[in-house]
Amino acid sequence: MNLRTAAAMALCSPMMALASGGDSGTGAVGEMEISGGQLMLVLGGVVLVGLALWLVIKLMNK
Repeated sequence: MNLRTAAAMALCSPMMALASGGDSGTGAVGEMEISGGQLMLVLGGVVLVGLALWLVIKLMNK
């Protein structure tokens, strides 16, 4: 292992330890309730973003 790799690992190890500690906040995702209306809003938003990207790409290629 060269000196740069060892230095990078030494600097990243404490950051990774701090990042992995504690609750990430995703433990209760299975307990969250979502209604059909909320699901349709999310899916509609994804479709609108896709259409906007398609339109921008279409206009950029002219």
